[in-house]
Amino acid sequence: MQCAVERERELLEAVLREVPLNAEVTLLFGDAREIVDSSPTPAWGASSRDVTVIDLWAGAVIGARVASLEFYRRVAERVSDDGFVAVNLLDGPGFEYSRRQAATLQAVFAEVAVVLDERMLGNTELGNVVVLASNRPGAFAGSASWFGGASASSAREPFVISRDLERFIAGAAIVTDATACDSPPPDESHFNEHLGRPFFAA
Repeated sequence: MQCAVERERELLEAVLREVPLNAEVTLLFGDAREIVDSSPTPAWGASSRDVTVIDLWAGAVIGARVASLEFYRRVAERVSDDGFVAVNLLDGPGFEYSRRQAATLQAVFAEVAVVLDERMLGNTELGNVVVLASNRPGAFAGSASWFGGASASSAREPFVISRDLERFIAGAAIVTDATACDSPPPDESHFNEHLGRPFFAA
């Protein structure tokens, strides 16, 4: 069974009138933080999830309240022992936001990996950064080969950071409800500080 949380009820219902969902998909309407903070609802249930995707945007920004230690702990309570969490972010030169998110998820889950376009490590462009987390031992040990079978039509295989995770995080602080802030918008000037300096340069 799949369960999805959506805040924009009217918009989604308009879409569903044209493209109905599979009957196995259960929809919960409301604020994601409020839902995970509440007691399990009949739709969400007390059962754990094998895969949880966190893709929560307001335009091009992720709100602070769905990107903190407390939020991820509540999510972790509903993930199975072998389950995975995937958090979709947008970041750029310096990776200040995604490094803090990786550090925060590492404080909750035993295994964490980061997936991005390798070209982003040149600190010249913005793009999606996906942080993966799990309590399954060795969950990402073979992650470097996950995309090895990509089709010839693929523009570029994603780059996976797992063994070098500590080097990527580089002491970034864990984010709590008290210290969390919204993700930087794509035009944020702080990216300029790191522009053009390779991230993993010696």
